[in-house]
Formats: sequence, structure tokens, C-alpha cells
Amino acid sequence: RAKVAIVEAVGASPRLEQYRMQRRTVWGSMLAEAAELAAKKGWIPPGDYAMRVSALLGAVNYVVYDWSIADPQPPIDDVIRVLSRVLIAAIAADT
Repeated sequence: RAKVAIVEAVGASPRLEQYRMQRRTVWGSMLAEAAELAAKKGWIPPGDYAMRVSALLGAVNYVVYDWSIADPQPPIDDVIRVLSRVLIAAIAADT
């Protein structure tokens, strides 16, 4: 499923690409809103959320894809731990 959703869906058809990009925009907006709220509360430095979110979405795509094709497949807890660290580092980094 990850291979189809992350790799094979890219550019498969104009309609699917439009849908994929809409979903990416929804996820990106959700993450950016969460980051803006955290910045307003002083929990993280403000700024450049769009690039941070893009970096995060790319990281999620590649880590999940690599995990999905690994043999043997590492525990999902490893994926969660790694992506949690990436998320925290990207959002909390000084701009």
C-alpha cells in the first residue's frame, strides 16, 4: 500500500495527482497550523513553516516507503520513534 500511495501514485494520472496534491495540502495545512499555535505559545521558534512541513512530509513518505519494503520489516515502533525525532527537530529548530 505504501509503495502504491507514495511512489506509484505520483503522476499516475492528472486526476490522481490532483487528489494527491490536495491531500498533501490538507496535511501540510494541519501541520503548519499546529506549528503556528506552538510558536504563539512560545514553545517553538516562529517562521518558515511551509518548508518545514514540506521536509516533514518528504521524510514521512520515504521512511514509510523504506519500512514497507524492508525484509525483515522493522517494528512500527521504530518508524514512529524515528519520525517523532524528525518532527520535533524540524519544528523546534531555530530559524
